[in-house]
Amino acid sequence: MTRPLFGDFLPHIVRSSWAEQVITGAYDAVSPAERHRLTTENPFNYLNVTRSPGDNPDGDEDIDTLLSNGRASLDQLFAVDAFE
Repeated sequence: MTRPLFGDFLPHIVRSSWAEQVITGAYDAVSPAERHRLTTENPFNYLNVTRSPGDNPDGDEDIDTLLSNGRASLDQLFAVDAFE
């Protein structure tokens, strides 16, 4: 018998009142320059949680900084109660 890849988890759904600020669409459907613009203009955009090194035009963020900033962005969304 195989073990499941994931255990139980509590899903979080974006509240409809926050949808326009949080949701952008598919990550790979937006260019790195556009992702940078969206994350700079809107701190509540979920792209701030899922950023990758290519999203910063200066390219000066290491993976640990990206992960730390992503976690801070997710914590911010929880703090403003953007999820059900």
